[in-house]
Amino acid sequence: MKGTIIAITIISISVFILKVGAEALSDAKKEHSKKKRAKTWNNQIAVFFVDWGNVNINENLALPKKDITDWSYPWYMIKHKDGHFENTLGDKIKAKDTTKIHHQSYCYSLVDDDTISRLKFSKAQQIREKVFIKLYDQSASNHESLTLEMIDFKKFNPTYKINYVFPYDSIGIKFLRKELEIKEEIYQKGGTLIGRIDLELEQKIYKEVNDNQKVTTTIKRLEGIFEVEIE
Repeated sequence: MKGTIIAITIISISVFILKVGAEALSDAKKEHSKKKRAKTWNNQIAVFFVDWGNVNINENLALPKKDITDWSYPWYMIKHKDGHFENTLGDKIKAKDTTKIHHQSYCYSLVDDDTISRLKFSKAQQIREKVFIKLYDQSASNHESLTLEMIDFKKFNPTYKINYVFPYDSIGIKFLRKELEIKEEIYQKGGTLIGRIDLELEQKIYKEVNDNQKVTTTIKRLEGIFEVEIE
């Protein structure tokens, strides 16, 4: 009889330990999932799809008349009415922070034919047979960029990136239409490239709300002309 009672007691204790362990493991998994989601939001991961297109030559490309007032300071800098500068990032102000940046890109981000932003900055780098052109804008509310990867000035792959200040899990980008024209067939380092883009893309923003995934879809158009010096 005593042996039976002891055996039952041992079994009860074992079941209790297994139950507590299972609950602890479940709680740990939930906590890990929360941390993982929070980390994803903080990193603001974006997902992209590779999509190559042909580069066309258009010798008639011409930039609009330049406006000498079309410039700005870096997005994180504020010039107050009394003339002093403020670095909103809290860093020590350097000479480059107060240098005027002239805008060389007239490319716009459009939604339903309404201008959302202008990708007014441009830069390019040549690495062997590839040229990487970046058209971008930076502001306190979002960082937006379009990178054009060209091979021998014949093929190109567009990559669009944007970060918002509000939390989300990820962004998916799919190009629906892509056109790139350049003025000349080939350029050398140090040369100034003139080009024109006309792209349409589908942007999906994924966000988990109350354990359900919410998807917000937007159709964007990126179009305009630009010039950039190839480094």
